[in-house]
Amino acid sequence: MWLMFERSVCLALLSGLAFALSGCLTMAGIERNPAYSLRNGILAGEFGSGLSDINRVQAIQAEVKAVSENRPGLTLEWQGRDGVSGKVTPEQVFEIGSQPCRRYVHELRIDGGQRRRAGTACRDEDGNWQPVS
Repeated sequence: MWLMFERSVCLALLSGLAFALSGCLTMAGIERNPAYSLRNGILAGEFGSGLSDINRVQAIQAEVKAVSENRPGLTLEWQGRDGVSGKVTPEQVFEIGSQPCRRYVHELRIDGGQRRRAGTACRDEDGNWQPVS
């Protein structure tokens, strides 16, 4: 009986450890993924405070997609969890030196309030959008 209890406890601990490590590996993968190149942009500061990790990933994906694919003025809306949502509207492409850049406006609806912030991103040599403001 005691041996069965010890085995159950060990299996539970190992399962928990495996789950925790898989989360770390997933977050490490996100940090290196070019699709999240704007992770250090406007969402990294006060504007993005209060976003859960899942909602932050969705917001960053929306920024990258809108800046990469949408016509100027065409808003991309996203829906997160727990009533969090937002919309990203890119402006006209312009150049700084030889780099294509875009200003965009992100509006967040979080905790019953609305926030709005503008950012600018430029495409680097690898084709990833990097925040400049």
